Amino acid sequence: MDPAQQQPVSETSAAGGCSRPVAPSSKPSADPVRAADLAEDDLRTQSVRWAVELFEREGFEATSVADIAAAAGISRATFFRQVGGKEDAVFADHAPLLERIEAWMLQRLAEDGADAHVIVCEASLQVLSHLARDLPAARRRYGVVRSVAALREREIVTERRYERLFVQTLRAHLPQADSLGTVVFAAAVTAAHNHALRSLLRDEHAQQPQAVDAAVESLRAALKDLRARLATGSAGLGGETGEDGDGHGGPGAHGGPGMLDGGSRADSSAADAVTVVVATAPSSSDSGVDVDAVVEKVRRALS
Repeated sequence: MDPAQQQPVSETSAAGGCSRPVAPSSKPSADPVRAADLAEDDLRTQSVRWAVELFEREGFEATSVADIAAAAGISRATFFRQVGGKEDAVFADHAPLLERIEAWMLQRLAEDGADAHVIVCEASLQVLSHLARDLPAARRRYGVVRSVAALREREIVTERRYERLFVQTLRAHLPQADSLGTVVFAAAVTAAHNHALRSLLRDEHAQQPQAVDAAVESLRAALKDLRARLATGSAGLGGETGEDGDGHGGPGAHGGPGMLDGGSRADSSAADAVTVVVATAPSSSDSGVDVDAVVEKVRRALS
């Protein structure tokens, strides 16, 4: 998921050896030719890098959209069209990532015997690998987001986009599945991913590639346990029968080579695991979601 990128002028950080963009001493004017040469994904990636650099050095409040656009070598109009506001700049690379993940899931789900539960979990693993591919840069972004309330709020919005994509995918390919169970499963997968990523970013001693590989495997085990607990039996996505709605068995029945394997609660790894499930639901009375039912669903699934 790493497209070739046109790199800005950079210097190597002494800590971690990561390449950091060097913001010019004076704000450069936008270069339409350079913007035209950048693919949309690259433009978004450059916007993220320069936004993090400027927010770190100048502060979030002191940095304007014009500053980020000028540093990235694009016009303000292009920035607003392709990225949005300055709160969006730090998360600008998520939109193309979501598109690629959605396309990948649709391709996998078109295969014979595809298991939507497993594929959603695999997608979560791919997102983790992508976001952690450059740990020093990811930690810098994480630090900036943690320090600015507006960015923390935008981070929540961004996370919900992945959760909604997982819900939509499961509902589209498991139309007879329990709707409430689908929401719980998607929320649990998203929460497990977020925990794995943040734990990795908070560990300053963790280095690539071993730490990333270990985080991916840890998340893989947690997701396997989630599938065993939430996507099988009467408490799972298949309702009372535990089936997908087309006569197939529960998750893991069609796990392919090199992908997530199906698991059961009798697995020693699953039995020893501790699972934390976070489910989100609208609080308004017209949302159609019974929050008490969500809580009861999770309680029964984990009992």
